[in-house]
Amino acid sequence: MGKPTIGFGHLIKKKEKFLNQKKYSKKHLNKLFENDFSSTLSDFNKNYKVKTFSKNSQEVLLEMIYQLGIKGCLKFKKFNKSLEKKLLYMAALEMLNSHWYVQTPKRVEKLIDLLLEYKNVKRRR
Repeated sequence: MGKPTIGFGHLIKKKEKFLNQKKYSKKHLNKLFENDFSSTLSDFNKNYKVKTFSKNSQEVLLEMIYQLGIKGCLKFKKFNKSLEKKLLYMAALEMLNSHWYVQTPKRVEKLIDLLLEYKNVKRRR
């Protein structure tokens, strides 16, 4: 999307000043990540009922919020509804049927693999 990032995918906002050629310390980059992840976790807890989702589904949602922001994640209406209903294959199809998948296919495929991991899906008897 051409948006500048630094460290562990921290989106550089207009008000932030980062120099292109400067090497930043691991401590500084870790602090950015901690702040971003704290914000991601807060957005997740404000917008989703944690107990509704398996650990794998929670990880997928957290990754999506981290990468897309909460507004971007909430735009996946059919995905979110499928996930709430535990229709994991439908949720995965919604992930594949998105501009996000076109932009970052390997990341989305890894998240789909995590979402559909065998132990995450209850077998019917």
